[in-house]
Amino acid sequence: MKETLLRWALWRRVVIGGIDFAVILIALPLAYVLRFNFTIIFLDGEYWRQFLTGFVVLVPIRFLLRYVFRLHRMVWRHTSLWELRRLVVASAIGSLVGVSAVAFISRLQGMPRSVFILEWGIYLFLTAGVRITSRMSWEMWRGRRVGGAPQQMKSVIVIGAGSAGSTLVRALAQNPGLGECVVAVLDDDQGKHNRELHGVPILTPVKRLPELLSDFETRYVYIALPSATSAQMRRIVRICEEADAEFRTLPSISDTLTGRAILSQLRPVQLEDLLGREPVGVDIEGIAD
Repeated sequence: MKETLLRWALWRRVVIGGIDFAVILIALPLAYVLRFNFTIIFLDGEYWRQFLTGFVVLVPIRFLLRYVFRLHRMVWRHTSLWELRRLVVASAIGSLVGVSAVAFISRLQGMPRSVFILEWGIYLFLTAGVRITSRMSWEMWRGRRVGGAPQQMKSVIVIGAGSAGSTLVRALAQNPGLGECVVAVLDDDQGKHNRELHGVPILTPVKRLPELLSDFETRYVYIALPSATSAQMRRIVRICEEADAEFRTLPSISDTLTGRAILSQLRPVQLEDLLGREPVGVDIEGIAD
């Protein structure tokens, strides 16, 4: 079993490396093809010599920066904005270093300047595209494999369209095996009305909760407002209780934003959430003495 996993990991690295290397190889030729309106006129004369110079310079630089920025260590199915920023920076530095090297070697004589811009755009588009496509494919496959039919999942309404609400909605969407589906997000910010959070509609205001619970035929509510004041929490809890909802809330904002509280630490609303402070204990034994 261990040997099979090792072989699979090696094969996976070879495939990923091959795709990245193929993108590096075809970026400059595609840039020339686009620059010359899908003709191969650049294969003759001075253009051909400059193309070879740029190719010989850019390919090693791109491949080296792939390791410098650890692009080969990215898990494609978990590609995030942070990884995409690394791609942008790595591709931009590669283009700047490549242009400088070619200018030093040949002074860019006979080489269209627009080729470098096109090469950067093509390289970035393809490298980011394969990673985003991999993530989308993985999430679609996992949803079909783990998740049940929509009618078999528990409908949930989330209160709060801020950072915590966004994290919670995304976490539930990425874990269909939990059997919970967010059908709406409630918020009091009128500027967010009829917008979407990860594909889920945002509705306002929160006092519409009883109406929405009836519309979606559910009674489950998650309160994603870890920074709410005690007065705000009391108001929301009162609305939930009047709607006969089964509600839970997230812990502190520090735990929520770091992801430690999402899903696993959703808990019932406690007294300190409503008081805005830690509950005061009474020393019964001391009083008795």
